[in-house]
Amino acid sequence: MSSDIDRSDELRDWYAEDEDGPTVDDLGPRDHEELIAAAITESDRDVWPGPAAPLAVAHRLYRAWRTASGARTLLCWRGTWMQWHGPHWSEMDTAQLRKHVYDTLGRVNCLRAVRMGGDIHHYEPIRWDPNKKRVADVLEAMAAVGHVSADIDPPTWLIGTGDTGASQVVSCSNGLLDLATRRLSDHTPALFNVVSVPFAYDPDAPNPTAWQTFLKSVWPEDAEAVALLQEFLGYIVSGRTDQQKMLGLFGPTRSGKGTIGRLLPKLLGRGHVVGPTLASIGTNFGLAPLLGKPLAIVSDARLGSTPGHLVVERLLSITGEDMLTVDRKFREPWSGKLPTRFVILSNELPRFSDSSGAIAHRLLILQMANSFLGREDRDLDAKLAAELPGVLNWALAGLDRLTRNGRFTVPASSAEAARLMMDLSSPVSAFVRDQCERGPGKSVERDRLYGAWKAWCEDNGHEPGANATFGRNLRAVVPEIRTSQPRIDGKQIRCYTLIGLAGVSPVSVDETAGQTVKPDTGSTQAHLCQPETVTDRGTPDTGIPVSGCDPKPQVKHADTGDTGEIPFKVQHPEPSCRFCGGPLKPHQHARGFCGLGKCVTANREAAS
Repeated sequence: MSSDIDRSDELRDWYAEDEDGPTVDDLGPRDHEELIAAAITESDRDVWPGPAAPLAVAHRLYRAWRTASGARTLLCWRGTWMQWHGPHWSEMDTAQLRKHVYDTLGRVNCLRAVRMGGDIHHYEPIRWDPNKKRVADVLEAMAAVGHVSADIDPPTWLIGTGDTGASQVVSCSNGLLDLATRRLSDHTPALFNVVSVPFAYDPDAPNPTAWQTFLKSVWPEDAEAVALLQEFLGYIVSGRTDQQKMLGLFGPTRSGKGTIGRLLPKLLGRGHVVGPTLASIGTNFGLAPLLGKPLAIVSDARLGSTPGHLVVERLLSITGEDMLTVDRKFREPWSGKLPTRFVILSNELPRFSDSSGAIAHRLLILQMANSFLGREDRDLDAKLAAELPGVLNWALAGLDRLTRNGRFTVPASSAEAARLMMDLSSPVSAFVRDQCERGPGKSVERDRLYGAWKAWCEDNGHEPGANATFGRNLRAVVPEIRTSQPRIDGKQIRCYTLIGLAGVSPVSVDETAGQTVKPDTGSTQAHLCQPETVTDRGTPDTGIPVSGCDPKPQVKHADTGDTGEIPFKVQHPEPSCRFCGGPLKPHQHARGFCGLGKCVTANREAAS
């Protein structure tokens, strides 16, 4: 403190400078103001409230984190210290704050009462002497003073709402940009935002010609693909997560994926971008790096040995704006909604394990077919960096279109890749699409459907798994299906309803004995037709058996007398596909056609 404060009224004025700050009562009894003022005058350092008043110390420390108007620039949100830097808020390391408290309190004094005869005779200044317990008490008090509700999610207004919703504001280095009016206003800590672009907004910035030329070379005849990228870049800049989507860029080496991936950190600022792997997302502390980060770029996406279901679960939770509890090393777990949007770069479509197919619906796909290997523009990154203000304007135009349409543009060129992505993540979904029919009046025996699933897996290189596992995954794809146990030929058979096999009649209950088609499990041929009878040694039966032909037909032959001739044994020709004529596997006898795509399509057309 300064030596010119030597009277109680001036001491009172000094404390009154901060309405939330310490009072004279924090230093000693009010009737001791003259004694306190005398001690402050004698002190060779600033005099602060002592360790016994941690809340008063916290208020005094907060003076270092206030604007000229008195707004706080340090907050405690969900157990994390957040500091305002002008354009945005970002996490402050607790060790950095603790060091500041140690350094500050190590340079000040507090007052100790000196008693004579039981009464306070005077006060003397002593060193504040911070230690682990005292600093911990002060930090706890600071967390209480700067507490912000855990229920809020950035961007949001902490004080008032202004004329514009927080989601309609983009922070640039030269101010807050109102997306509706394109007007700038001053930065303020009243806006709790964690995203800002690291350059100035310039409404008159020239068109980014190098950027547009690059996009034209990547997608020469695909304006929809360019439109999707434009909308997603605007979506990233805005800080929005409401669309619940992530973007995938897939193509060969040197197809432009890396160029776009390197531009994004320059557009948002490197401190706002992280680069996890898919495998790391599924680990115990894998989500901690995403805290407060608006963008995660996954380069060369591979799942490796990490359980795919855990990665899928976390990607769905983050993109779905769900509350998550994030484990942090040596710190309390963090709970809240992550602001992270994902951009995945890979040479090939990742193979997620998701029986419901939900992850495929969350992923927007951009296919990049052209490779520039051997003819790269080595100066392209520098050219694009010089056009960032123009790229921002270009991205904001895409954001405007996204806001008007309410959804992202989906390129027709991505349809095949989207279907393949669905098939990779959920083979059961592909099986239902190719082999089944859905709706009222459809039904099929459970074992028969499982047999068809095993046949399809054999044709397409998948592991069928157990019948129960197939049933669980089937319900994830077709949640409306039901199970029933009707009586067929006096026996209860477990069936699925609201789904059936394409080209196969629904289950018929209590038909004429011997004619009802029973389940085909795929393990053996279940021949159900009436036994064949041969009355002579003539030509054997050449009819192609349907599912159910007796593999050992009964034989009745003509009297051979004493010739000793062996009775003729009936032989059935190998069943063949009714469309291509190729041989059928045992589990394909029931439907009468093979697993080739053209035959499946032909059967569907014939049935319709």
